Amino acid sequence: MANEKKETTKKEEEYQKKIIRQNLIYYRKKLKLSQDLVAEELGVTRATYANYEKRSNPPHYVIAKLSRMYRIPLETFYIDNELEEAKRPLYVSASGNGIYGERHFTELSDYEK
Repeated sequence: MANEKKETTKKEEEYQKKIIRQNLIYYRKKLKLSQDLVAEELGVTRATYANYEKRSNPPHYVIAKLSRMYRIPLETFYIDNELEEAKRPLYVSASGNGIYGERHFTELSDYEK
C-alpha cells in the first residue's frame, strides 16, 4: 500500500513538472518572445532557459519572475491549459497593446473568435 502511494505521488509530481514545462513554452510563444530574450530578462543563459522548457523545471523564484514579466498570475504556470482552455474566454487588448492582464481586455464575441 505504501508503494502504491509513493507511485501515485511520483506520477503526480511528474505530471506537474510536465504542466510547468508546457506552460513555459505556451506563454512565451503566446507573447511571441524568443528563448534568448526571456533568458536575458531572467539573467540566465539561453541554454539554461531552454533546459527549463525541455527537461528540468526552473526554481520557484524564476517562475515568480516570469509571472511578473508576463503579467499573469503565478498559479497560471501550474494549470493544465489543455483542460482549462475550453473554459477560458478569449480576450484581446482594448488598447491594442498586447497581452497584459484581463482587466485591460475586452471579451471577444463569438463572431470574432
